[in-house]
Amino acid sequence: MEIRNVIYHLTSAEYFNSLPADQPYLPREFDRDGFIHCTKGEEHLLLVADTIYRRVPGDFLALAIDERKVASPLKYENVGGILFPHIYGALNRDAIVRTVKMGRREDGTFLPIGEPNREKEHATATEAWLSQAHTEQMLAESAELRVRTAERLLRVEVEISRLKAQFSKRAFPPATPAPEAVAASAPPATPARVEAAGVAPAAPTLEMRVAQLEVQVLSLKSQISKLKTAPKRVRTTTRKPTARRK
Repeated sequence: MEIRNVIYHLTSAEYFNSLPADQPYLPREFDRDGFIHCTKGEEHLLLVADTIYRRVPGDFLALAIDERKVASPLKYENVGGILFPHIYGALNRDAIVRTVKMGRREDGTFLPIGEPNREKEHATATEAWLSQAHTEQMLAESAELRVRTAERLLRVEVEISRLKAQFSKRAFPPATPAPEAVAASAPPATPARVEAAGVAPAAPTLEMRVAQLEVQVLSLKSQISKLKTAPKRVRTTTRKPTARRK
């Protein structure tokens, strides 16, 4: 239902709740005035409420009425330069689409009831959609990162196997790791070391495994480079003296 089809009627909550719910509604003042006072728009509703009922104690209800469903004659009449809708007859209950309890300040004035704001609702829905899309994008990027890391790990393992196979028949002393690789290639912490240090052991992550394998690759390449640049040993032979002829 659109706002332009809604009109409001202000009534005492105690009086409205005391009436039979299956009977058409008539206010207390109907016999005196001959019609049901209504307003168009929340601004005029608050104007009437603060002008007439500010000093009247008690709770009040705003009846939101779909003017297209009103069975009795409805007329817009000029009162003090403002067009007010007046219902000349009883109000059928099915035309009341919503009842709102009016909030009040300490001085008796009434608080806005808050008409639906379509632009605000649209902005809220858009913000929720963007938040969900951002979350889905982050999850997708996280999964893609794990796939790329796994592929990187596989390439490193293949490179290590290739280097080991290339020089498996050549004997060379263990290479001394580079200073910057010492920390990364340190032996894993045993439970005893961890307990002594007072730190809970942490399971190696995929990134840690890749870093360790890359250190091994650098170490193997360093050993290979040393083998290639090492001077070749010159083999010396001892010749036996020839026997003198007599």
